[in-house]
Amino acid sequence: MSEVREQEYRSMRQNVINMLESIRLSFPHLKMELDLEPKKPVNLLMDIFKQDGLNFDMHLYLADDALHLVIGNFWSEWFPCTDQENINNFRETVNGVIKGTYRIADTYRGDKCLKSEIQRPEENTWKTVSSSVHLMLFAPWWKPATVSIIQNKD
Repeated sequence: MSEVREQEYRSMRQNVINMLESIRLSFPHLKMELDLEPKKPVNLLMDIFKQDGLNFDMHLYLADDALHLVIGNFWSEWFPCTDQENINNFRETVNGVIKGTYRIADTYRGDKCLKSEIQRPEENTWKTVSSSVHLMLFAPWWKPATVSIIQNKD
């Protein structure tokens, strides 16, 4: 890696560490485990396990220059995290999920999750912030779709 690229990477990594620390400071009642040297290809990892004040596990990580968020069936990335707007949107999404103002809507056919979306309230409806699609070749398409809502409640 060139010296310039290495310096850009260190700067981006520190920016992400600062963002993760700001999330941790926003919710001092939650235990958050920040691993600065996880196994490759992950460069940074913060686990927030289910506990009093959080109804589900959350995993936040940096891989190359993409921020990833995993909650249950939901997985998505904010890319590139060299763009400050992506870091801000990631932080806002994580904060909203923890506060319970955002929610996760999982769409199922039978017991197969086909789509998972993080949504935020907007006027009298919910707006999708990010989504992950799970393509299933053998999903029971003849069964009606159902939606399961995951939302943090204190």
